[in-house]
Order: sequence, then C-alpha cells, then structure tokens
Amino acid sequence: LISTKKSLTISGNEIPINIVKNTFLKLNMFNIEYVLETLSNTHTDIKNIKAYLITTLYNSAKTKSNYYSQKLNADIYRGCST
Repeated sequence: LISTKKSLTISGNEIPINIVKNTFLKLNMFNIEYVLETLSNTHTDIKNIKAYLITTLYNSAKTKSNYYSQKLNADIYRGCST
C-alpha cells in the first residue's frame, strides 16, 4: 500500500493509486481465500505473478460473490441431475 506512483496498471487500465489503496484496505480474509482458490484452479502459465495477484485482489471485491453464486448453482444443478 506504499507507493510513490500516482496510478497502477490493473488489467491494462491505469487506476489512481488512492482508489487501489482504498480497495485493498477493504479486503478481508474471504477475498484472500477466494484469490487463493482461483489461483489453485488456474491451469494456465502465469507469466507475471505479481501483476496477476494485484489484479485478482483488486477485482475480488467485485467478482467474489458472482464466483461463489455460480459455484453454488453448479453444485445444485449437479445434485438435481443425479
């Protein structure tokens, strides 16, 4: 959270550093758990792990609930189809 830069590149977009800091300060253990789970399910080669982690942590606040909703729906569907 310490940077002298005015912005940070996340997913190819320049995000003002104060927005990135505010987003990171709002993260909790569930965001970290989500990022670690998605990292363990990734089967492609990650070339820049630092950029990948910054991006996934930054986006986790917006994507975490959709990920778990989709996962729950898939589990329900599998349970109904057996």
